[in-house]
Amino acid sequence: MANIGIDLGTTHSLVAVVLGGKARCLLDDDERVLLPSAVRYSPEGVPRAVGWPALAAAGERAQGAVLASDGFFPFDDTVRLAASCGIAAVIQPGGSMRDGDSIKACDALGLAMVTTGRRHFLH
Repeated sequence: MANIGIDLGTTHSLVAVVLGGKARCLLDDDERVLLPSAVRYSPEGVPRAVGWPALAAAGERAQGAVLASDGFFPFDDTVRLAASCGIAAVIQPGGSMRDGDSIKACDALGLAMVTTGRRHFLH
């Protein structure tokens, strides 16, 4: 029997399986370990793609969009990935010990950031 673990992160997610006492990360079709935490939905609300294909499908429609998160950004990778997809602004609760890194990344990349001071997602 295999044990499967899923880490759903703010920016990236991964799936691992434990076989014979050893953990192995599952790769996508392009042999990448980490998948962007992104989902593309159809007009009917049905999930159509996850990860890199979801980001690719957004294409130019992501230009100038706003990214909202109910959890804080523990690292600046969320900001960097958002900027690479054309996101213009982010709104998030704030409160991470590394908020300064995310704020600096936004400033460097020309993104606006709003922190609400209210966290909706708790572990």
